[in-house]
Amino acid sequence: MPTVNQPAESAQSPADMRRTALYVTLAQVPEGCVVSYGELAHLAGLGRAARWVGRTLSQLPEGTQLPCTA
Repeated sequence: MPTVNQPAESAQSPADMRRTALYVTLAQVPEGCVVSYGELAHLAGLGRAARWVGRTLSQLPEGTQLPCTA
């Protein structure tokens, strides 16, 4: 499962910050709710990054506990 809680002194790259925002937002989606990639990007503050969201979620490791079926 991707790590979303980093120590405060650990510097994240912009790409890591985008992924963290996505994972934190996705983790807050209640079970049974459906959210499009576009909505998820918007909620995470990523603008119109629906394709990036879909691609990122398709690369999650097997057994990830995040609520998605990418």
